[in-house]
Amino acid sequence: MQNNNGLRGLLALVGVALALPLPAQETLEEIVVTARKREESLQEIPLTITVFDADALDRLHITDLKSIADYTPGLTFDQGFVQQDTRPQIRGLPATRGRPPVGVLIDGIDVSSESMVTAGGSMLANLQLVDAERIEVVKGPQSALYGRVAFGGAVNYVTKQPGEEMEGYATVDVGDYGQLELKGAIGGPVTENFGLRLNVAHASHDGFYTNTASGQEIGGTETTGLSLAGKFTPSDRLDIRGRIMYSESEWEPRAQTALILATEQSAIVPLDPDVAAIVAGTPMAAPVYAPIPGELRALPEVQLSLDPLTGADNAGATLDSLLANVIIDYQLTDKVTLSSWTAYTDADATGDQDTDFYGLPWEAVTTPVPGGVNEPLNWFNTQDLLTETRQISQEFRLSDLESDGLRWAVGTLYWREDVAQRNRNIITVLFGLPGGSAGHNLALQPSLPDYQPEWRDTEHWSVYGLLEFDFTDRLTGSVEARYSDEDFDQGWLVGGIGAFGVLLPFPPFSLSAAPLNVGGIDTATTSDDFFTPRVSLEFQANDDMLLYGTISKGAKPGGVSSIFGTNADTGRFFPEELWNYEAGIKTTLADGKVFLNAAVFYMDYSDRQITSLEPSELVE
Repeated sequence: MQNNNGLRGLLALVGVALALPLPAQETLEEIVVTARKREESLQEIPLTITVFDADALDRLHITDLKSIADYTPGLTFDQGFVQQDTRPQIRGLPATRGRPPVGVLIDGIDVSSESMVTAGGSMLANLQLVDAERIEVVKGPQSALYGRVAFGGAVNYVTKQPGEEMEGYATVDVGDYGQLELKGAIGGPVTENFGLRLNVAHASHDGFYTNTASGQEIGGTETTGLSLAGKFTPSDRLDIRGRIMYSESEWEPRAQTALILATEQSAIVPLDPDVAAIVAGTPMAAPVYAPIPGELRALPEVQLSLDPLTGADNAGATLDSLLANVIIDYQLTDKVTLSSWTAYTDADATGDQDTDFYGLPWEAVTTPVPGGVNEPLNWFNTQDLLTETRQISQEFRLSDLESDGLRWAVGTLYWREDVAQRNRNIITVLFGLPGGSAGHNLALQPSLPDYQPEWRDTEHWSVYGLLEFDFTDRLTGSVEARYSDEDFDQGWLVGGIGAFGVLLPFPPFSLSAAPLNVGGIDTATTSDDFFTPRVSLEFQANDDMLLYGTISKGAKPGGVSSIFGTNADTGRFFPEELWNYEAGIKTTLADGKVFLNAAVFYMDYSDRQITSLEPSELVE
């Protein structure tokens, strides 16, 4: 990891134009967003936002975060080698260490997380959309608004609430490769001041690839979810909204193939003082390929190892999630409102997949004795994780956001996450004669290695304030800021779990060692505090044109990487800071038939953490 002060010139121009062939009497409907936790017109808010309403979500078949990225300029979705290694990135900001640069929120409530063992993403980034009213992608640092996340931007899911009339729908979509999607909802008033809405959804897909080692299709998915929303308005001053969402998702192993690289070179690489060096690799390279020196290429097909105990494909990944929230608005006076956001997240995830991306069909093997049927390779590497994530969030805000002239808000946020993980990532190696079966060696063990405990506890609290002032009827300025404090307590597996064996060129020909933990548990406690201001100025040039400029700061706390092979001494990374300078224009043209919005921004990114791989004489 490198503490890099050099990214000083990230400059970009973003433009979005929407032109629809509407009849002469029709205009585009006003788009209302709640990106700032209040209802505002998209064309009147000084933020760069991409919005997908319910019709766009259905038309574009958007069902998850990856689908959003496909249609959002500046937002990308990096899928790593396992399902939990999912990393949303925005405006080129990396997601290699610490939490991702993109916050994920549901109804303005933070549900972002960070995986252990892999970095820069989490399983919660794979949440399927259940009954979304719209999705708002806000670009640029939003730490002052959202708290602990949104270093470079945020994705806010806005869910549907019960309407004033009873309504419902049901849809069925089918396609090739086993594609099936079922959705339905019903909701409306139960009494004069109480309403409910129920939504159910199921989606499945067989995948596009075949694992040649097993002959079975892989890459398929299946998700089932439901949500129940309620709205209670006992008086004109009190509004209570609540939601419970539950979903179960399964992913077959990802279709991946090994990249072969051989340079036959090894040299000492000088490191700068602010670089933490971690020796990664092994001198026990498995002789499963015959790579050409200096050439990088992919294997021609998907060949993933099977489970050495069952002979079937590995299980893949699962995510069972329960999310509940209650949002309360109580109008103290005609202008002043007390708001509360309360949320609880409970997610259980598993991961089981080949992580060396190479396997062979099973056949008869003779070593280790007494032989049997298994994969004829002397190297086996698999991910095997069980992860439990619990989050609680409580935010209070007192605000007057309706007055003319001066508007204000003050608030506080408490957020806590407890991650408990059991790690049984296994590396199995046989030394000696070629043709030995590491999988068979593992199958002969009297018991598999025990799952090793890992954990990360995060506690966040912050206070924030906002002032908006109308200098004139057309010119408005605002200042907002947040002070945050975060504490981390981490424990993770260093080294890994292995089952090793030795093949001897003479009787008894094999010695099979018992499974063992070749690493250990390392722990670290860290704490960070940071101040994130934001200043904006907006000028309503005329009824159809808004000009705005903003200066905002994003911050990410430091910590200790829990990537395989690191420890508390070599795995530390420092806090990162980002200053974003942005100017934009929003226009409504052709009598409301065309929206044309554009923005230009400049980022000053300091203390950026990067990771690179370098050859070393310590690893042959």
